[in-house]
Amino acid sequence: MSYLYDWIFNEEADLSKRALTTQAGTYTLGDLKQNVKKYCHLLEELEDLKGKRVAIIMPGVVSFLNIVLAVNKLGGTVIPINPLLKKEELNQILSYINPHVIFTIKQHNSFSLENAVQMWAESSNEEAIIIQSEDGFYWETKMIDGEEKISEKDPTPYVIACTSGSTGLPKGIRVDRGFFKFAQRSLTAAADLSKKDKIFLMVPISGLYGLCWLLSGIHSQVSVVATESFSFPHIIKLMKWNPTSKLVASPWLFKALCMFDNINDVSVLKPLSAVYLAGEMISDEFLEGIPPLKGCKITSLYGLSELGVMMYTKTDIREGIEWTLSPEVEFKLANRSPEGVGELCFKTPCDFLGYYKHPQLMKEIYGGSWFSTGDLAKVTNEQTIQIVGRKKDMIKKAGQQVIPSEIEQLLTEIEVVEKAVVLGVPHSVLGEQVVAFIVNKEEIQLKDIHTYCRERLASFKVPDQFFVLKDIPLTQGEIDKAALRKKAMSLAAVN
Repeated sequence: MSYLYDWIFNEEADLSKRALTTQAGTYTLGDLKQNVKKYCHLLEELEDLKGKRVAIIMPGVVSFLNIVLAVNKLGGTVIPINPLLKKEELNQILSYINPHVIFTIKQHNSFSLENAVQMWAESSNEEAIIIQSEDGFYWETKMIDGEEKISEKDPTPYVIACTSGSTGLPKGIRVDRGFFKFAQRSLTAAADLSKKDKIFLMVPISGLYGLCWLLSGIHSQVSVVATESFSFPHIIKLMKWNPTSKLVASPWLFKALCMFDNINDVSVLKPLSAVYLAGEMISDEFLEGIPPLKGCKITSLYGLSELGVMMYTKTDIREGIEWTLSPEVEFKLANRSPEGVGELCFKTPCDFLGYYKHPQLMKEIYGGSWFSTGDLAKVTNEQTIQIVGRKKDMIKKAGQQVIPSEIEQLLTEIEVVEKAVVLGVPHSVLGEQVVAFIVNKEEIQLKDIHTYCRERLASFKVPDQFFVLKDIPLTQGEIDKAALRKKAMSLAAVN
């Protein structure tokens, strides 16, 4: 079998090389290898991991990476979970994945992950092992009694990354080592990575995109600096003490960093020669707000959780956005219009392995080895690809995906709410913001609705704006989202 451990710690790897720096410290490749072995010993004493599912809910980059490599080395299935999720969302994903082992931090951002995880495990009535820590370095184990849990029939050591599906329900994307090896080749081409580089990661490592950057950088023997906190004073302090030539971020994080950097005596952006942005659409307003940053090239990457990075911009996005295919990637435009616009579809040498427990979903969007993106595009005269729109209603806020139907369902569970429509509108910093329109049955306090959502949703999913309407506008029997979006932009400007 192919293991990430063997790929990272290969014969050519220089164990003395400084591989990773975070707020927790600096680690050579040899340090990481020793730490992975410690986690292997811990896990081997507890259970044979082959065919077992291991959830990892860790904000700390170093501990997260070590656990991922240890679980994979022992043949377990790795399930990274966003530590920002609230109780209901966490329960939903844990019930869907039903892990044998859960690594977690006891508390994060004033939320007790310890209590939430234990309550789920006890309610499942199946055996589970909870390995938890105060700081991500010293661990204690809890054994939850229950019926024996079913293991995976396929012993391949997969990674299953959970995202929200079109209905808001969890969707597990299965990938193996081949996915990460392909990602490393794509990112190397897009960012021109070499061993002399030092790169700063300002992306969540619990998602596939962040994990691909982390593993690719370490495999390529790039010096990686990764933030474990998304507090800008913490980020700027880490950048100040660890200057890097390249930065990976989402557009909204980069713009916010620029705003914070302007109030510091010493600019942490000055050493940068390249910035790589991905995660949400790039608007003209965003481009206008970027400082000059002379000598720094700003490019963008286009990717999918299922396939990795498919395209990147060769030229600075301030000069226009046109896409170039990543190496080994093929594309086609399905159902092309007379104007040459069609739905963008991709094929890669690393086949998509499918959705966990959802084989039918794979058939719907992955017919004949071509993956349908839902984005509309055309080919320019220069034979590059230009995206002109998207079919999906997915909101991309601050690099995070927000499913409108998930929030709409939550809102309509409130007794005083008759109807709810949620959509995204452009935002100069976030890329898009979440706006909710509500038709109420009786008098309603929007601050109470906001509190209700904040207690049940991850912070990035909570609507930024709430508006009350007498009724939802329709066109040909369907919700007129174009009219609502126009109204939202007008009302948001006033507020």
